[in-house]
Amino acid sequence: MAQSIYPVPTTTSGDPASQTFGATAAGTYTLSTALAAGVYEVTTDTVQSSHTIGFETANGYKYTGTIRGGKGYISVPSTATKIVIPASLTYPLNYNIILGAYTQIAAPTGTSLAFTAGPIATITFTAPAGATDMVAYYRDGTATSLATTTSPKTSVTIPVTHGNSGFAMLVAKDANGNIGLPTELTSTAVANMPISGGALSLYVNGGTTYLVNTFTSSGTLTVNAISNIDYLVVAGGGAGSCGGGGAGGMLTGTKTSAATGSFAVTVGAGGAGKSGNRGASGLRGNSGNNSVIAFGTAITAIGGGGGGMITNVNTAYTTDQEGGSGGSGGGGANNYNSGGTGAGGAGTAGQGNKGGDGYGSVYTSWTRGAGGGGAGAAGANMGGSGTIATAGGIGVQSSISGTATYYAGGGGGATSSGSLAGGLGGGGASTDASGGVSGTANTGGGGGGRNGGQPPGYGLNSSGGSGIVIVRVAL
Repeated sequence: MAQSIYPVPTTTSGDPASQTFGATAAGTYTLSTALAAGVYEVTTDTVQSSHTIGFETANGYKYTGTIRGGKGYISVPSTATKIVIPASLTYPLNYNIILGAYTQIAAPTGTSLAFTAGPIATITFTAPAGATDMVAYYRDGTATSLATTTSPKTSVTIPVTHGNSGFAMLVAKDANGNIGLPTELTSTAVANMPISGGALSLYVNGGTTYLVNTFTSSGTLTVNAISNIDYLVVAGGGAGSCGGGGAGGMLTGTKTSAATGSFAVTVGAGGAGKSGNRGASGLRGNSGNNSVIAFGTAITAIGGGGGGMITNVNTAYTTDQEGGSGGSGGGGANNYNSGGTGAGGAGTAGQGNKGGDGYGSVYTSWTRGAGGGGAGAAGANMGGSGTIATAGGIGVQSSISGTATYYAGGGGGATSSGSLAGGLGGGGASTDASGGVSGTANTGGGGGGRNGGQPPGYGLNSSGGSGIVIVRVAL
């Protein structure tokens, strides 16, 4: 990490650790004399553009500093054996390396490194006097990474890949930006990560620690040890039209004794919104896309159905007025002419519910629609001779992530004026103008409906919210 040293340290010429290094090209070179811990003034014999050089220890830790106007300072906490020279300089180039008369902050004390749960190693320590930040340079197997706290604390956690040991060097940083003397640590165990893939998190509930992997986009779930895996799979929500979009299908359960291996995870996108108003063809909202965990027997949540759109004055009834079927069904729209009811789309058993029904021939309220179905409840049917639009069906709450969260709410049905809420769980609200509110990303919420009489120039209809896949194991 780059260091800015203030005040500039005085230097002691002729120190045994000081030396001149000649670079003939970019690259990593072994120093003729190793540099002990300290703050070094580094100057060049010719003026070069601003650039960053680094010192590297035998363990692979790197410390860098910026050379501006031919001079810079680098704080090195442990013996450095190599120097790293960048490209785009004029060679040959000599660097004069002189130990500065600057007292480094002390090493942390009371340190230990141990795995507390699964893949997480925790470094506990006592910060030295004068520390403003703690820096943990850590190695996971052969990779070198960096983690930094924002203030002195008593512990730092570092992630370690399944099957690897944790190695770390902990240093304090002072108000001048110096990194201090090091404490090197090695874990006494190997990380045991039963599953991996997606974003990792841990939480404790009732004395049990859970390892959670969250997929907000498609990826791969790797099962490293036969495990009972709890899952939440939510598909993409349907787009709104006049009726609200149906929520994406929602599945929860446990895959018992899941076999080891790698399994594709698909996170379904929400249905894309369409542009257009009453009378045009094909204006039922697009369905959402499926979400899948591709175990031997795949776990597949079905995308939500799109909301229905009313036809134009004196236009015959079409199935565009019906909500689309899906995980949860889209809400139906009012019908100006007789011959159909603008029925809500069907939901999928065990995943979601039906969309609300529109109404038959209603001259005075052709702009309205019913709410889309949610995982927890159907969209309500329109009432009052079609003059009352309805909100989206509620979703279902899950705590698989460690936080109680609603998913898969249906989109609200359109009104002639004002708006109606989407179902709790990411369902979008309806509007009476340009588009409805799109479903919330990574909830599977259906898109909200919009006033069917507004012209295409008012913008796209709403989109459905994308889905999500969450898996966890008890450690």
